[in-house]
Amino acid sequence: MSRAETQALICKSLTDENSEMSRQIELTPKETSILLRGRNAAGGSNGRNKQVKKAARKPDDGTGAAMHQDAAALEALLAYSFISNPRRCYGLLQLISDASDVVGAGEEKVK
Repeated sequence: MSRAETQALICKSLTDENSEMSRQIELTPKETSILLRGRNAAGGSNGRNKQVKKAARKPDDGTGAAMHQDAAALEALLAYSFISNPRRCYGLLQLISDASDVVGAGEEKVK
């Protein structure tokens, strides 16, 4: 599993009310806003080489734009918490580390 896939799974589990991770740590309204803004900010580019890049892409293997947007949202949340509240950032990283160990070991998906 790629890093972006793992980050996307973790991001989804943080926002899913029924997940184990969201029960362990509740996001504040500001953190939820950061996740949404981080996801939206990761949108596609209208750069001059867009057509070339589009033609050179591999067939979709599940690593689409939505997954990368979710991964970017998680990174935005961690950057925000690192700047605004390092203790909170440490708590989030500890939870994410525990969850990614489970995903990395292949035992089960992030709950």
